[in-house]
Amino acid sequence: MLSTCAHQPLFRIVCALFVVLGVLLPSAGLGQDIEVAKLIERLTKDESAPQRRSAARALGDLGQRGLTAIPALVRALEDPDSSVRDEAENALIKFGEAAVPEVLPKLKDADEFVRLRAVSVLGRIGPEAKEALGEIELAKNDSSQFVRTAAIEADFRIRVEAKSLVPLFKDKDEEKRLYAVKACGFLGPLAKPVLAELSQALRTDKSKEVRREAAKSLAKLGRDARDAVPALTAALNDPDDTVKIHSLHALAEIGPEARSALPVIDRVGKAAQRSRNEELYEAAMRAWNVLQARRPGRNP
Repeated sequence: MLSTCAHQPLFRIVCALFVVLGVLLPSAGLGQDIEVAKLIERLTKDESAPQRRSAARALGDLGQRGLTAIPALVRALEDPDSSVRDEAENALIKFGEAAVPEVLPKLKDADEFVRLRAVSVLGRIGPEAKEALGEIELAKNDSSQFVRTAAIEADFRIRVEAKSLVPLFKDKDEEKRLYAVKACGFLGPLAKPVLAELSQALRTDKSKEVRREAAKSLAKLGRDARDAVPALTAALNDPDDTVKIHSLHALAEIGPEARSALPVIDRVGKAAQRSRNEELYEAAMRAWNVLQARRPGRNP
């Protein structure tokens, strides 16, 4: 066996390692706390709206590390600059259920637009905001029509989970299939779990109304619908012009990530120009410009 003396160098190394870890780990956490504190200070005190906006966005990107910023983000829903309010709302949505208790009191704010923001946040959080359903129900009777309408939509988004709609996409009853695709429009980005079903409905449903509403709902998913680009591109060959038009709108909402559709958009736009289908041509021109990141007015 080794003697105690032989163990001493190793013992010293291990002790030194524990000391280093004891210093570094708390300091790493402290560094994170300092970062959050600085962002909160910038959000709440900086006179520059772009600085406050970037702080709100950064806090939303921190995940669990940024939980202590939730109260400041809720206060930022009243920021004088609309872009800061938008980023604060987006950040709160990322925190999900953790943000709900802080947002709830804003449903009783004296300012109808603060109440509207609060309702919007809760609705966009979706099923994780179930504890807000009682207050959302009361908001349906708000003095503001804007808040009442938003509360109805929020209630739907919180109560209905996208996956629960899956059986309806294959139902023989057209009305039920139509309900499913329209419901996805209400859910917006929360409908992402059924993106494949929406895409399939757009491609193959025998009802032009279902196909049209599927395209409209995909537009409301925005960039979250980027995996549906092949289906939307195929829909530009649909026999119904309204399906084509709304598919073009959806491609424009997805943006440059849908550039693979450009050759088909070009063909559709030129055909619409020849046939003097103004609405279809304008939709194609807009999609072309957005996907190319060009200014309005440039022809496909």
